Amino acid sequence: MTRLFISFYTGLLLTLYGFVVLAHLINTYAIIDVDNVTDARQFSAEIQLLEELDPHISPERRQSLLNMIAEHNQITIELIGTAQIPDYVQTHLTQINVWFDDEEFNYFKAFTEDKYYRIARDYNHPLIQIEETIENYIIIALMLCVALCCFIWFFVLHRKLALIEKTLISISEGNMAARTPVKQHLQIGQLNTCVNVMADKIEHLLTSHKRLTYSIAHEFRSPLFRMQLHLELLSINKKGVGSNHIKELEDELFSLEDMVDELLSYAQMERAELRPELKRLELHEFIQTLCDKLTFECVHTLHYINNQSLRYFVLADPSLLARALGNLITNADKYAKEHIYVLLTANSEALTIIIEDDGEGIDDNHKQEVFAPYYRIREANNQSGFGLGLAIVKEIVSLHQGTIAIQDSEHGGAKFTMALPHSN
Repeated sequence: MTRLFISFYTGLLLTLYGFVVLAHLINTYAIIDVDNVTDARQFSAEIQLLEELDPHISPERRQSLLNMIAEHNQITIELIGTAQIPDYVQTHLTQINVWFDDEEFNYFKAFTEDKYYRIARDYNHPLIQIEETIENYIIIALMLCVALCCFIWFFVLHRKLALIEKTLISISEGNMAARTPVKQHLQIGQLNTCVNVMADKIEHLLTSHKRLTYSIAHEFRSPLFRMQLHLELLSINKKGVGSNHIKELEDELFSLEDMVDELLSYAQMERAELRPELKRLELHEFIQTLCDKLTFECVHTLHYINNQSLRYFVLADPSLLARALGNLITNADKYAKEHIYVLLTANSEALTIIIEDDGEGIDDNHKQEVFAPYYRIREANNQSGFGLGLAIVKEIVSLHQGTIAIQDSEHGGAKFTMALPHSN
């Protein structure tokens, strides 16, 4: 807000200055300069009176009167030669005896046709110094008045915008009931009303989405449970008959159940309903335990490499972090040829977990999309999955204030790099 205030205040001052300059140009060049003409006529009257007296007074008296005129007008009067006068001024002085303009000097001729004088402002004169001081005070007062007006206007605007900002922050944090005030003195045009209308529509859409998600999950779970029950009964009553088909059907049911779990988990994260229970974890021990468990579930060989001799800690939700790493390792197992590698490294800024495989890798045109929900790389041998595994990983990493990226692995496959902040 301070930057906005300074930019607006500076712009307003520049606008006022530009207006003064434009007004001066219009007055000087577009229309006759009334101030210069008036000053020239007043001074011409004084010079004319002095010329009337000149035949009756001595040169010393003339100079004394010139000094008095200079003193009373806060100027200096200097006798000069013709060569020191600009050509256009000389042209004007052939028609009139005094010429005032907005240049540095003014000029007049008197007493004889070849006697020219130059007039300059006497900056050492006390009245001129007082005038400049007053002008400085006026400029400072103007700047303070403009600053005060800008501050009052911005203070009121900031108060109104702060209410809208607070509402939007609440909505972004999951409080869909938050609304901006619509009282007349707190509104900014139609902005408050538009924000509330938008929030109403978002709340309605999310409510519908939430209801749909849970309805789908419920409708899936009920038949799944009944099918599993029937399969169990069938396996008991028909032991040895069609056991292979029963096993394949069970696998499909478990796969479908996993999809439902993933859908529910992602929907919960997407709506910001999930609140991680952070604990201080020693990352090496945590990953070692997880890899020991997943070694028996992976089809390919899982290697865990820790190049760090020190113990490093993170603040993380154990179940969520285990799920994110499990999803990455499972994904690597799906595409690997023989080996999966898990590597733990650290630097002063973050702890880095790398999961890579020796598969065929991911094409560049898919790398930007693999973390998107419901996105799957359709290949002949890899049609399974619901496209939510990596999306869940990204959401979990974001909940832990970390980052995740994908690159090509030196082993030939994909390389996922997860960075998590240190726990002090």
